[in-house]
Amino acid sequence: MDEPERALPVLLTLLVSLVAFLFGSRALRTRGLVDAHARWRKTPSGRGAGALVPVLVALASAPLVFGFGVLVGPNAALPGDASSHARVAHALAEVGLPHGWIDVHSGGFLWGPHYQSVPILLLVGLVKLGVSARAATQGLGLSCLIALPLAYAAACRRAGARPIPALLGALLLSWVSPFQAFVGGPSVYLSQGLVSQAFAAVVLVFVAVVVLDSSWPWAPPLLGALCIASHAQLALCAFAAATPAVFLAAPRSVRRRFVFAAAGAAVFGLAHYGPGVQMLAVPYSWAKVTPLQIVGYGPERLGEWLFEGRLLDSGRAPALTGLVFVGVLALLLTQRSMASRGALLFLVTALGLSVVGPTLVGLGPPATRLVEVFSPVRMLGLVPFAAACVLTVAGTELGARLTPSWARAVGLAALSIATVGAGLPTLEALGGRVQFEAAAPVNECEPVPVAGYDSGVIASWIRGLRGGRLVFDGDSFLRNCPSLRGAEVESPVPGGVGLGGPGSAVGVNLLAFDELHASRPGGAARAESLGIRWILHTRAFRPAPAGAWRRVTFAGDVELSERVGGTDTVGLGCVTSQWSGADKALRDALFDDLPRAESVTSSPLVFTSLKAGEGPVTREVRPADGCDAASARVREVPREPGAYEASVSAPAPVDVVIRATYVPTWLVRVDGEPRPIVRVAPGFFAVRVGPGEHHVEAVVDWPSEYGTGLVLAATATVLLALASRRVAR
Repeated sequence: MDEPERALPVLLTLLVSLVAFLFGSRALRTRGLVDAHARWRKTPSGRGAGALVPVLVALASAPLVFGFGVLVGPNAALPGDASSHARVAHALAEVGLPHGWIDVHSGGFLWGPHYQSVPILLLVGLVKLGVSARAATQGLGLSCLIALPLAYAAACRRAGARPIPALLGALLLSWVSPFQAFVGGPSVYLSQGLVSQAFAAVVLVFVAVVVLDSSWPWAPPLLGALCIASHAQLALCAFAAATPAVFLAAPRSVRRRFVFAAAGAAVFGLAHYGPGVQMLAVPYSWAKVTPLQIVGYGPERLGEWLFEGRLLDSGRAPALTGLVFVGVLALLLTQRSMASRGALLFLVTALGLSVVGPTLVGLGPPATRLVEVFSPVRMLGLVPFAAACVLTVAGTELGARLTPSWARAVGLAALSIATVGAGLPTLEALGGRVQFEAAAPVNECEPVPVAGYDSGVIASWIRGLRGGRLVFDGDSFLRNCPSLRGAEVESPVPGGVGLGGPGSAVGVNLLAFDELHASRPGGAARAESLGIRWILHTRAFRPAPAGAWRRVTFAGDVELSERVGGTDTVGLGCVTSQWSGADKALRDALFDDLPRAESVTSSPLVFTSLKAGEGPVTREVRPADGCDAASARVREVPREPGAYEASVSAPAPVDVVIRATYVPTWLVRVDGEPRPIVRVAPGFFAVRVGPGEHHVEAVVDWPSEYGTGLVLAATATVLLALASRRVAR
């Protein structure tokens, strides 16, 4: 469908809606019903049409329900983000978290803003119970997709919404077809694997229930804390988007419960994520990707979203978008109702905040940091919720002002439009996905199948690896089929390129691994600089030079190679240059440097230190100080995650690099004595030792008083729950 054809249905819907608005407004005014309120019953009856709502909502997700076993099965695709969750959960279940550090994805803290604690802990529990990390992750994500519209419909019915409007809102959440990953929906999950977002979306429904309903006066702070621990960015977006609606269109009791929920989220969120946010220096932040993935979109995109339907109806006729237009006009007709004003404000605020990113970035460093940590593009995930609320509230408010026959006719017409325009295409697409997964051979690898690729066989190869990092060559597997098939989920060695997801693989280190290109000249040196010992690749992209690698095993065109000699996570070298500047400037300089043939990762024996400062980057050559890495030797001692140990023998001074992500809480001891560390490119840390034999130990620690802060935050949240209950009496 080209651009004019795509915009035509929405424009026609808008025109018809405007005409209906004019005539409807006059008709309702004649009957004296414009300012009337819908009869929102506290406890709606479960009889009649209301009893069919959960059944119909479940049918709207029928391909997911009936294809659950296939989508969770051993041959099903495990998308990138879901693969990351599975890998982290498996590692946590196997080795725990002795220092707050999880040694996957090149290492990272669980308290960082890219980890979402509650979903990960649920997955760890399932793995501990004997469920495979792969099945647990995919099962949790799909269960949340199925549960979300059901939870929404149940919440609306409890609030007193009429059956058909409640069903319409739930169907929108089931059938939304977005253009962008963060918007949500079944199709997005199956391609991106956003497990945390899928889980947090269900939690958001329960937060809304306890805020709107007085039956659980103690629950708002507790669920607010649960929400932000499930997905910090989505929770902050939800509270921000709901604030105008709550304070301008809700009763005092609802405002009070909303404040308690926000307080619980703020107290726990600050204690949980605050220390990590404060440490977002190099190498953290996002890699050099399209700014839209971080900053979000400007107001110029609103026309495309609204009048072409791309926000909710990407790739099909904009049926849901047109219904939302009709719903907005119905809310304008019934604007004297608190519910109508609230739903309208929720939608307008969510849309407005989703396009403020470019403006915020222009306000200076504090706003830029805010955008980097809690990117406005995440606000797009609230738009389907807001659109669903528009349909539900508009249908209930308008239905109360029409005769029963007219209300049923309008509701059934809306259901027909949603089913034909959005439901049938979505069900067909999801059914096709289930059939593909059921028929796809285990060695399927897109876009071009790779002879010999079998995720089960490859998993058996890497299960016995020890030492160094494992990467799946990005040149060999253009669509990263190993990650899609989950072969690396239970790898015992840390991963590098091609894994995506949380931890320190977000930022400069991620780009360094992405730019490995092991088959190009100097591949072995770059691999050693990043602590890579193992590479899965195809014959066409064998790592170079040939003498620096040995083939461990192979099947068809797929090979597993091991780097010969050199070091792994503890290396030796000399700091020969220094870059100074603001963190953002240093990151930008590294983003420009790493793709070059001669970059800071070209030699494992040469380091560039990164010094925090102000302004643009300045580069200087460090004077020779007798450092000699070529004749030094190191012997690594295996340790638990978050700890590195090695014996170093050097005839001259040498810098010892720990190839783990830099954070200020690393404590390095040389022969038992603490030593200062320096950041070195791309995002590791190093310590200088003198001539002779030395014992080097690096152990990371939680942020200062982190555990105490969490205990105090949990206690404060419980006290808020008690206060909320007391105030409600």
